[in-house]
Amino acid sequence: MTLSVSAIDYTARDHETIKESLKNYVRSTEPMLWTDFFESNLGVILIDFVAYTGDVQSFVADRISEEVFPATAQRRKSLIKASRFVGYSPQGSSPASVTVTVDNTTIPTKFSTQGLLFYAGTSFTAGIATYELIRDYYFPANTSSIRLDFTAGVSDYETYTSDGRQWQEYTIEVEDIINNSWTVYVNGVEWEEVDSLLLNDAQRIYEVVYEDLGYITVRFGNGTYGLVPIAGAAIKIDYRYGGGVGGNIEAKAVDTTITGYFDDGTATDVDIYNENRASGGEDEESIEHIRQWLPTWVKTNSRAVAVADYLALINTFTDPLYGSPFRANARLRMSGFGNIIGGIERESRMLPYVREVDFEYFGVGDGTTTSFTCTTENKPIVPNTVRILGHVTYGSPPAPTSFEIRDDGRGGLYSDYILGGSVDYDNGIIRVSFRPDNEPVAGLTMNLYYEFSPLVGTGINLSLIHI
Repeated sequence: MTLSVSAIDYTARDHETIKESLKNYVRSTEPMLWTDFFESNLGVILIDFVAYTGDVQSFVADRISEEVFPATAQRRKSLIKASRFVGYSPQGSSPASVTVTVDNTTIPTKFSTQGLLFYAGTSFTAGIATYELIRDYYFPANTSSIRLDFTAGVSDYETYTSDGRQWQEYTIEVEDIINNSWTVYVNGVEWEEVDSLLLNDAQRIYEVVYEDLGYITVRFGNGTYGLVPIAGAAIKIDYRYGGGVGGNIEAKAVDTTITGYFDDGTATDVDIYNENRASGGEDEESIEHIRQWLPTWVKTNSRAVAVADYLALINTFTDPLYGSPFRANARLRMSGFGNIIGGIERESRMLPYVREVDFEYFGVGDGTTTSFTCTTENKPIVPNTVRILGHVTYGSPPAPTSFEIRDDGRGGLYSDYILGGSVDYDNGIIRVSFRPDNEPVAGLTMNLYYEFSPLVGTGINLSLIHI
């Protein structure tokens, strides 16, 4: 007698289906030996065990296959690894920033003759975040209003000793390291970060690999693609951590004291408060955002040709200090200008991202001139960052008193001591007209502080002519 053996269904992958398939297999192969399938039967127990094992292995196989593809991956670590293969760098957290004002009533009278310095690293805590000064701030004596820009996060560093090996790696296991906040020194010399060591030659360079949980790994070269730190070299990595939306505190949330130092080195505590809410804090790039934009970003090849390219590049852009655009879009628009065939121009709008601080001389008083004009070395200027500090003569008899002039973010200047003024943010032209009785004294230097950015304004038109 010939037995008919049923084929195993390899698509049966859950416990119940595997169990039923095994039973059918037993019935077809041993119909006389095994006639019952009661739960108390030892064979049924073995079938249950095999079905359970098969179910677990099927689940693991499914999960592994899902994690290979960005569209189905569920773990952040898997998406980060997939991103590395194509050169996409998922973004870590960005810090919030807040402007605080010093309560003038808490400043000692010594401020009438001595300037006041606040050192980088001065910090306070508000809500769940710590805020730091990331640069020194100095205010001449009798400055009418003292404002300081604090940035959320904590500065720290790690030190290592090179072992001279090729492809050295050092992982900083600190959560929520802030985007591009790191600087690497080898024997006291700053090395340059690059996107990829393999695309560079033997230079003082390194690359940073973004890890899960906000960790980072700093990797050096092999002598051909990037230099190797010599054995025994001291490696220092400065970084900041603690960004995120938790730093976006509300107005009036700051009510604390910080320490400043007069010209003679004397320390003094002053009260500070924030008139406006903090902004710019952003959590690390979400799994959903990576999954959505990674494939589109790969298609752009870092170039904007089609509207979809602009949209992808804008939505995957981020800045180490100011985060990513809150809202961005790309669209087609008709234009009657330029060398455009068919009148079609591809346009997108991007928020400002690179901001650097500069200091220049604004002008020198002669005791009579009331109008001054200055063209900055760097441009365009970031709105709401212009400050002109100096001394001016008031009334009779004349007495030198400090003044401060600020821009209003809309192209104007304001101060009690001027008739008016203007700022051409794009071209870097600043004009000030003092009141006739407030002209700067002879020989007095006025200092200009401002921030500038290659991309700035209410929006940047990135256009491509469609031929």
